[in-house]
Amino acid sequence: MALLKPGLLVFWSLLAGISQLEAPVLLEWVRAPVVLGFLLICPGAAWLGLLRFDSRATELVLSVALSLALLTLLSELTLLSPAWPLGAGFWALILIGFLGATVQLVRGVALGAFPSSQKE
Repeated sequence: MALLKPGLLVFWSLLAGISQLEAPVLLEWVRAPVVLGFLLICPGAAWLGLLRFDSRATELVLSVALSLALLTLLSELTLLSPAWPLGAGFWALILIGFLGATVQLVRGVALGAFPSSQKE
């Protein structure tokens, strides 16, 4: 049972990315909750969706823990590497989330979790 579906993870990642592009699509009061929710849940949920847990509470706690661990590692890399631009850490988290969601989608198609569009 996945905490968030891969399509929702991709949508949330796109919304967080658009908010960083200073796009007028998102209002200022929407930007903070979208980015905070993305940073706390999406990178961890994208990879924990590959594992099976009995309860959503366990998956939520582990998702937040993994997201915070990834955020900490990328923040340290940003601070310690002089060649690493400041905004690159956020985009790296978006990439990590996209990769995890893509792996979930490919795995779901390979296992037959999604109905085929071809009629037999």
